[in-house]
Amino acid sequence: MAVEKGMRPFSFPANVDLSAKENYLVTLSSDGEVAVSASLGAVALGVVTNDPASTGRAAMVQMIAGTVVKVACTTVAAGAGAISIGSRMINSTLAGRARASSTGGTAYVFGRSLATLSTELSGILPILITHEGVTSEA
Repeated sequence: MAVEKGMRPFSFPANVDLSAKENYLVTLSSDGEVAVSASLGAVALGVVTNDPASTGRAAMVQMIAGTVVKVACTTVAAGAGAISIGSRMINSTLAGRARASSTGGTAYVFGRSLATLSTELSGILPILITHEGVTSEA
């Protein structure tokens, strides 16, 4: 019996020629482009399922559990508090919103940001649910 696991493809621009990298793990850069995972233990975004032949072409990335979430930037002052692409998303604030990692202590990391939210106090942000577990905030 087949079981649906909630996988779906998302499109991201390739930051290099990925024509020979179909079915490889890719990571997401801070500018929103994908590249083949090049470091041991890197948090993979997903698996590229097509073969974009040049920089900027659409790379279809198969991921589990991509969604959007209401977020709160809790330390907005003089440009601080922005959530950037790849930011670790920590479990909820007291109001049930997601928040980005801050310094000190430990928290449960449930996902990574797929876009940038500047210094507004809140907004809707696409995330990849990763369930990375309890980790030191950094």
